Amino acid sequence: MRRILVDPGSSSEILYKRAFLGMGFTLDQLRPVRVPLVGFDGMVIHSEGLIRLPLTASNGSHKSQVTLDFLVADVPSAYNMILGRSGLSALRAVPNTYHIVLKFPIPGGIGKIRGDQWQARECYVASLSATIAKGLESDSRPNQDVVPQDGQGQMETE
Repeated sequence: MRRILVDPGSSSEILYKRAFLGMGFTLDQLRPVRVPLVGFDGMVIHSEGLIRLPLTASNGSHKSQVTLDFLVADVPSAYNMILGRSGLSALRAVPNTYHIVLKFPIPGGIGKIRGDQWQARECYVASLSATIAKGLESDSRPNQDVVPQDGQGQMETE
C-alpha cells in the first residue's frame, strides 16, 4: 500500500474506509467500536469500527511484520492510512522527516523505506486543496472541515 502518512503525533492507526473497502474487506468484518477521532482543527468524527491486521514494513528482502489494530474512518483523504505512535513503536521504527525515510530493525541489520518527495508533495497539495474547498463550503455549513495531513511512507497491510 502506498500513500501512508507516518505520524508520530497520532495516537491511533487509521485506515481510511475507501482503502479498507478497496482491500476487499466489508464493513461487517469490523469490530463495532465508535472511537472519537480529533483532527488538527478540533473537528471530531467517529470511527466506523476496528480491525486487526498484519502490517509488513518492507524494502525487498528487508522486512518486519507486526499485527496492529486499525480504526476505520469514513472521511476523504489523499492518504490510505495513518501509521501512528503505537505502530511505529511495534515496528521499533524511527522516522526521519528530513530524509523521508523510515528505519526499522531486521535480523542482521536495519531496514529502510524511502518516501517519495513528489508523491508526498502531491498528497499534501491534495489535502490542502480539499481543506480549502471544505473551508469555503463551511462558511455556509459550520463544522464540515476536512483535516489536512502531510508526509508519507510505504507499508503493506494484508
